[in-house]
Amino acid sequence: SIMVGVAAASLINKKDYDHNLVIMTGLAALVAGACSMALGEFVSVYSQRDTEKTDIAREKWELLNNPENEFGELVECYMAKGLSRELSTRVAEELSATKEQALQAHLIEEINLDPDDVANPIQAAIVSAISFGAGTAGPLLVAGFVKGAVPQLIGIIIISGVMLFVFGGIGAHLGGAPLVRAALRVFISGYLAMAATFGAGALFGLATSK
Repeated sequence: SIMVGVAAASLINKKDYDHNLVIMTGLAALVAGACSMALGEFVSVYSQRDTEKTDIAREKWELLNNPENEFGELVECYMAKGLSRELSTRVAEELSATKEQALQAHLIEEINLDPDDVANPIQAAIVSAISFGAGTAGPLLVAGFVKGAVPQLIGIIIISGVMLFVFGGIGAHLGGAPLVRAALRVFISGYLAMAATFGAGALFGLATSK
């Protein structure tokens, strides 16, 4: 979107058109956006990790200090899934054979948390930064190879739309949402953002051309 705004300003104010300026803007947006996304994801997932660690610690304490009540809760969990009390008791006994098994069973059944799959903030930050970089790479490459304000602007808009639709579809597929609807939602939202930055860039170009 930022590249569209700068290209629009250059298009309106042709005497100051600088092909390299659009490229530098794209590079700056890539670095700043990737860092921002990574740091935001790191903080968010780290908070989630802290919550999960707290849940695990609390469950350990309850198993240590109130094992009978915790065993009864586990039996109730399996009964709620349709098992008989007798079978639920046997399953709970099997899964409570060791402290580690008991902890895992309680975490999974009571709060839907797998202790072996706690949130990883570093991994989330890296994935977020790479995803943002991949989405920005297309428009940046177009800006680097296409000359002229109009062709450059059109190329950026087209490739941005393609990237928005593709990444929206990928996200929908991974999340199990309707693919086309989700992809179109991301596509339209992205183009609205580009329209806003285009308008801002055009107004700036118009104001500085006088």
